Amino acid sequence: MFSLSGASISSDAPSYFSAYFGKQLQEGRGQSEPIRALHIDRDPEIFRDIVRHLQGYYVPIRSPEHFAYLFADAQLFQLPKLISRLFESEIFMAIGSRSFQIPRDLFSAPGDSPNYFTIGFAVFFSSPDEVFPGLKREGLLRPPSITPPEVTNRSGDIFSELLHLLRGYPVEIRNETHRAALLRDCRYYHLRGLEQKLICHKISYNSSREREEIMLRIEDIKPSGLNFALDSSDKMLGFVTYARPFNDDTGRELILEISNEHVIVSSVTLTATFKEDTKKRVAAIAKLIFGKLSSANGTTPRKLTPSLVGQLYNPTLEPTLRVIVDDDTDVVLDGRTWGAPPSEHMHLEFENPMQGPRPLKRRRTSLDGPGTADTWTIKKGLWKLQILEFPDNKVELMMKAIKLDALSGENGRNQARTFLP
Repeated sequence: MFSLSGASISSDAPSYFSAYFGKQLQEGRGQSEPIRALHIDRDPEIFRDIVRHLQGYYVPIRSPEHFAYLFADAQLFQLPKLISRLFESEIFMAIGSRSFQIPRDLFSAPGDSPNYFTIGFAVFFSSPDEVFPGLKREGLLRPPSITPPEVTNRSGDIFSELLHLLRGYPVEIRNETHRAALLRDCRYYHLRGLEQKLICHKISYNSSREREEIMLRIEDIKPSGLNFALDSSDKMLGFVTYARPFNDDTGRELILEISNEHVIVSSVTLTATFKEDTKKRVAAIAKLIFGKLSSANGTTPRKLTPSLVGQLYNPTLEPTLRVIVDDDTDVVLDGRTWGAPPSEHMHLEFENPMQGPRPLKRRRTSLDGPGTADTWTIKKGLWKLQILEFPDNKVELMMKAIKLDALSGENGRNQARTFLP
């Protein structure tokens, strides 16, 4: 049995209680006849919290289940102040085997809202003016059964670390498996700003070029972050820059890391072709950069014509890019520094491809064979994307090699193999 004064009932009105007892007072009850008690078939523990709210006490939320049940009964009894407070309160969610109380302002950083919580939480708790989506208040005998907000297929420990990051604290990324788990859940919860902070990257300042550089894997590149910058101080028109979406205000010179043997370099033509998903990613980058160059044509005194390997650029064709390898490039070929003294068994000779038209060669003088390696398979490489202008107003997107770990053939691949333990 619960007793409520008129002051308590009026503290959150109009409501189901004020309408029930107010109607009896209008009928003259209370003077000649006693006011009828209200019998409610609801959870007494939840109703005790509602009574304390009507008495002016703050009711703390104990769990996601408690929030869902209290919200349902607040809607049933039409308590506007309690509904509004619950609607504006923290987000209560069970993830994995853990319960979380998430402040709404935690998602105030750019790119972190809307997300799984601000959208998914509103499915049942949409607005203070609605009982439940699709239901009308009139004739509602009891609220529908609500499942407390829960994410069963995600890790509570990983989400706890994401909350730690959202609060501005650092989290030690133990290894790439740990980073992948953080990124996977960032994408699941649609925390795009936090995702860009977590992707593997390195920002440095190149004092010789007097500009900042950012190193990223090609699979982490977002098209919205790509741009190009003009560079009149060098023998090129410009270079490709990247700004992490939602995190960086200005772009830095981009250094792309491409691995998994997805780049094949012809040592004869000094051109690169691509495999698997890298082919699509490079094509998308070329299309975007050339699109920006075409847009900039209206602001330049001459019309620039995009091209690849001397041919007019055609976005429907598979991309082939010219490669620049110079004295600044750090190359490891078949496990050996390129240009290092050859072993007495292999007698390797290397030629710098940028000194005239000579191709990259691997010449065997003591073994039978064709004498040259026409292609390099790049196990892992760092590349800058540069835009060079030719006298006929053609502009070409090229890949400048920064650091390469390459194989010249099956012999180099076999040297890297190890026996089973």
